[in-house]
Amino acid sequence: MRPTGAYYEQILQLAQADVTTDFEREVLSDGVVTRSEYEEMFSRFSECMASAGYEVELSADSYGRYTYATEGKAGVSEADARCATGTINPLAALYNDFVVNPSGEDPDILRVACLKRHRVVAESYTVEQFAKDMADPSSRVVTPSNPEVARCITDPNA
Repeated sequence: MRPTGAYYEQILQLAQADVTTDFEREVLSDGVVTRSEYEEMFSRFSECMASAGYEVELSADSYGRYTYATEGKAGVSEADARCATGTINPLAALYNDFVVNPSGEDPDILRVACLKRHRVVAESYTVEQFAKDMADPSSRVVTPSNPEVARCITDPNA
C-alpha cells in the first residue's frame, strides 16, 4: 500500500531529488519503500562497510527500524558517509517515516500530541511552539535529553 498525504508526497519528492544510484531509483519507482527493499539497503550498506574494513552492528526497534553501531576506528566516519550514500540515505528515513506515520500526517503534529499525552507540555502547546523550541538549543521546554521528549520525537505514537 502506498502512503498518502501531503507530508509523504513532499518527503518522497525530496528523496527522489537526492537519489544517485539505479538501486535507489528502482526502489522509489513505485513511490513505496518496502520491507524487503529496506532490508536490501541495509545489507548493501553493511557490505560496503565490511569491504572498507568496518563491522556494522544493526539493532531493530519495535517497528523494525534499524539503528547501527560501528567500530570506533580511524576513518569510520568517512566510510559511513560514503557507504550510506546510495544505500540507506535518503531511503531509510522515508521507510522509517512511513512505518511510524502511514497516514502521512505532519510528524510534528503527532509529536506534539505525544508530548501532550505524556504531560511534557500543556494542552495549549502548539506545533509552531514545538518547531521554535526544537530550533532553539536553549529551550527548556523541549529538550531531546529528556527521555519522554526523545521517545515522542522518534516514536510519536508512544
